[in-house]
Formats: sequence, structure tokens, C-alpha cells
Amino acid sequence: MTAICFLDTNILLYTNDEQDDAKRQLSQRLVAALTEARACTVSLQVLNEYYNVAIGKPGQAKQRSIYRDNVRRLHGLCTAPLDLGVFETAWSLQDITNYAWWDLMIIASALKAGCRYLLTEDMMHGHELGELTIVNPFFADRTELFAKLGVDDQHRPFGDPWP
Repeated sequence: MTAICFLDTNILLYTNDEQDDAKRQLSQRLVAALTEARACTVSLQVLNEYYNVAIGKPGQAKQRSIYRDNVRRLHGLCTAPLDLGVFETAWSLQDITNYAWWDLMIIASALKAGCRYLLTEDMMHGHELGELTIVNPFFADRTELFAKLGVDDQHRPFGDPWP
């Protein structure tokens, strides 16, 4: 069975990053493989953060159409909840962890969506919260990562990250 993953904003941002080729290529392959397998989700919070940060980078305002297209492509994967139940879960986690509020909302949304993995570089790699494991894909062995996520990394193009 394919693992269900929640993609954090930073993974999406790296798909267009011209500064770090290794992170861009890995992020593009992950997003392509997971979206093709329909094995990932995002929340409205992540889409909002992605667009806001992407167009806020120097020289990126003229690339708005690219980022808008990416949001449109990802919107179909936006099945993670952002409701009162997410707030309740985030408040419970806030009492037992030291994560920032917006990270808690992402964790709670991933938990409520039934995700097994949260892919992010902003939180503690390997930390388990209930059934959810935080995975920094840039720390993990690439072959093991794709196997753990249940998706194929073979012959995937490096170009357009979303099929």
C-alpha cells in the first residue's frame, strides 16, 4: 500500500528553487511521484504559504503565473482539513511539544487527514506524533525514502514537478 504523505510548504518551494539543485531535484521527484500515485495531500494553509513566500522572493513577482498554475495543480490534492478539529488537535499538541503554532496546525492537519508521514525540513526529523512521523527528505537516504513512501523514483523527469 502506498504511504499517505502530507507535504509541507518548504518541499513545494524547493521545486522552483534555483539556488539549490540537489534540493530542487529531490523535491521535484518527490512531488511528481507522490502526486502521480495520489499518495499525498496538502492543506489550504500550505497552498497559501507556498504562493505568498514564492512571490515574495526577490525577482519572483513576475513569475506569478507559474506559482498560480502550481497552486491550481495542487488544489486537487488539498484534502487535508483545516477546521475546528484541527485547532483542537493543535492545542493538544501545543501542551506537549515545543513546535511553533503554524507548524502545529500543519501537524494537526496531517494527523486529521490520516497521513503517515509529514515531509518537511522545518521540524525534527524522525519525531513521531501518534501515527505521524516527521521526515526530512534531505536527511534520509534517497532509496530508502522512496521505498518507505511506497513510490517509484525510476526514470522520473527532473522538469515540471507536477504531471
